[in-house]
Amino acid sequence: MGMNFEATLDEFVNGARLRTNVDQSAIAGEKSDVMQQPVIRNFSLEGASFLTARKPLMLGSVDVSGSTRRLDVEVMMEPLP
Repeated sequence: MGMNFEATLDEFVNGARLRTNVDQSAIAGEKSDVMQQPVIRNFSLEGASFLTARKPLMLGSVDVSGSTRRLDVEVMMEPLP
């Protein structure tokens, strides 16, 4: 139970391509009817984006299970000197 972040960055002339996969799993408050087993919730955010230096990019939002909070996943590429 938790979050997993995977990212692959491929360099291009004017920026970079970012391939991402964000997974979240949590135990839900309810139980299944069959054997009173806990219900596991899973969320996955997957995609590919083109990054430009110093320009933020929102990948998506994930609800924090069991609360009213939300986690925004944002990236920004900074060139090395």
